[in-house]
Parts: sequence; C-alpha cells; structure tokens
Amino acid sequence: MFKKNLQHILDDFRTKNEWKDQIVHWHEMDAVKAKLVDFPKQLDVKIQQALKDRGIGSLYSHQAEAFQYTQKKKI
Repeated sequence: MFKKNLQHILDDFRTKNEWKDQIVHWHEMDAVKAKLVDFPKQLDVKIQQALKDRGIGSLYSHQAEAFQYTQKKKI
C-alpha cells in the first residue's frame, strides 16, 4: 500500500469527486516559526536521554505546556 504525505492527502480532498463535495470550507493559515523550549526540569532524566538519543534536544512549546499541565493534575 502506498503511503501518501499530508500534502497528497490534502490535494485529494480538494480535487477528487469523492471528497471535494464533502468539504464545505477551507481555511489555510500562514506558517508560524516553531517555538522550542528546554526540557522541563520535572521530565525524567531517562526520558530526556532517550529523546536526545533520537536527536530531539528540546520540546515544542505546546508539548512542554501539556507536560506542565499533567504535573498540576496529579492525583
């Protein structure tokens, strides 16, 4: 099975009869530069190292925000 990238899928949605009539509105946003932040201090060192081993040296700001939210919701 051929795997398509996101652009191919969106092009299909716009052009193929089976999809294009199902879409009632398209809204495209301008690209925004990613906001990267350091790993949160509370993130386990083993997780930080595993990410670094995979070439990930920081988090996107929304990922760090989600992590911080989980820390506040501990039961």
